[in-house]
Amino acid sequence: MQKMKYFVTGGTGFIGGRVVKSLLSAGHSVHVLARTPHKALDLRNAGAIIFRGDVTDKSSMVEAMDQCNGIFHIAADTSIGPKNGASMIDTNVRGTHNVLSLMSELQISKGVYTSTTWINSNTSGVLADETYYNEGLYLSDYEKSKWEAHYNVARSFIFNGLPLVIVMPSLVYGPGDHSPLADSFTSLLRGRLPFLPSGTSHSWAHVKDVVRGHILAMEKGTVGESYILGGPTHSIIDVFDVAANMSRRRRAPIHLPPAIIRFFASVVALSGDVLPIPSYYSSESLRLNAGTTYVSTSEKAVRELGYSHRSIESGLKDYLVDIASRISRERLPEESHRS
Repeated sequence: MQKMKYFVTGGTGFIGGRVVKSLLSAGHSVHVLARTPHKALDLRNAGAIIFRGDVTDKSSMVEAMDQCNGIFHIAADTSIGPKNGASMIDTNVRGTHNVLSLMSELQISKGVYTSTTWINSNTSGVLADETYYNEGLYLSDYEKSKWEAHYNVARSFIFNGLPLVIVMPSLVYGPGDHSPLADSFTSLLRGRLPFLPSGTSHSWAHVKDVVRGHILAMEKGTVGESYILGGPTHSIIDVFDVAANMSRRRRAPIHLPPAIIRFFASVVALSGDVLPIPSYYSSESLRLNAGTTYVSTSEKAVRELGYSHRSIESGLKDYLVDIASRISRERLPEESHRS
């Protein structure tokens, strides 16, 4: 197998860090862009070369990208909550333009850009494929910024000849996740999950499958094409019921209908500037869970790339073990103090 040199943005993130380690384990050389290099020490120890830089500063990426055979642009601002719009435009839209324009200038032979199925927003029950097009209805700043990056930046560069492949992960979960989703599973394992939204569904993609999908896109993806990297479609209630059974924890006692969640979202929106609100109870987060369906099919990636995804029962095993381990570590100082 030919050894390559790859440039990776977002290497200190949930998906990006695992892509870097997968490339290294295959014997490739990897240049990682990091705003805070000390956060990439584990990648450095694994063999990656770390470069200080930021996607919002095009000049900071030149040395790291120059002479590379391919790039993975994974970096993104994925935060949920109020007042994130400007930051997301800067990172997700302008940052993507910086990366892809530099890729073009340096004549890099192939790139993989990480978009998301969230550009489709709420599909209202439609199982979206790569041809699905959202006409501009968004429930979050994240969706809007990634839509702009996908269509106005990445697709535009492809139209002008850039050798780019787009991958679109759905809802990604797995060990190492620190998102609001992980906070909800943590509450479940602690027996403190008060409610779940009814009518809300996702296509659940395990992070290991998504990482493999990125590598397949680089190796086998057709330039100019987009590939959804998803998983099985389940409602949030069904997935948390499976997790409760696996962990022998109490199920969430209350299932809130969409209308009530939307009402709470409007109340939180009025008080969000005054009261400190956890991200998973923010107005934006509540709107995203008010009977929405963020669902998609990965059939194209399965057919053309050889992508595969695991069942939710299989995927939850290591995820719940990881979260339980974190809970145990948080308890250790308290228990040591008592002893």
